[in-house]
Amino acid sequence: MDPDAGKEKLDDYITRWIKERDLKPRTREEYERSIRLHVRPYLGNVALNQITAQHIRTWRKGRLDAGIGGSTVAKTYRILHAIFVTLSTTM
Repeated sequence: MDPDAGKEKLDDYITRWIKERDLKPRTREEYERSIRLHVRPYLGNVALNQITAQHIRTWRKGRLDAGIGGSTVAKTYRILHAIFVTLSTTM
């Protein structure tokens, strides 16, 4: 990973990632809602090069422990997975 690119916050990368996707309006709304409610408050301010698998496991467990439904957490996890797959191919 480019050291300077890795300093970018996840929140900023997500904003750009969503803009660059050719999504149907309803899908875009769902992605934005899931990210707004379940990712940005917990991981948004973390630099890309600081996010580890352990961060994601802790985030997932925290969402489940907070009473968020398993299907909602799974859906949000899939969005995060897609984001990180794209990230790993661009840096």
